[in-house]
Amino acid sequence: MKYIINNSMSEINYNSYLEYLVLNKDNFDPDVYNFASNFLYFDLSSPSSLHDSWLESLAVKEIRMKGGADSKIEVEIILLGAFHDRKIHMRYEEVAGYEFIFNDAVSDLSEIRSRHGDIFTHEIRLENKGYEHEIAFSDGAKFSIVFSKFKHWEESLGSVPAV
Repeated sequence: MKYIINNSMSEINYNSYLEYLVLNKDNFDPDVYNFASNFLYFDLSSPSSLHDSWLESLAVKEIRMKGGADSKIEVEIILLGAFHDRKIHMRYEEVAGYEFIFNDAVSDLSEIRSRHGDIFTHEIRLENKGYEHEIAFSDGAKFSIVFSKFKHWEESLGSVPAV
């Protein structure tokens, strides 16, 4: 993370990230900017927040173009929302790179909840080849995806028992 958390991952500070987004707003696609700057995706009291969400699935797709010689990469992440009342879908298209780090040294808390841990925080930044979405999990897992196009939607799970 370049803006939201310090090197020790112990403190979240959104001010520098929000300043970065405002300064670079004109360089962002409106849909990417709206997601990156919408505090609902960070607010602990929002059911749309990525904070405390759990990874449900991660898919990397290599999509063959006509003739089969050329292809493009897509990554789709589905999260179980922090309140367990929705699935949060994020699809990254025209992916130029990705890195997924997972260490199976799971804490006692995560064994009960999620092997990756809860999402701690995330940020989207401008990169040479588009954007980078970095997601940090509480148990040290990290996802980084460099992409040009982004789609996000939520799927309601209706009535779900409390956890």
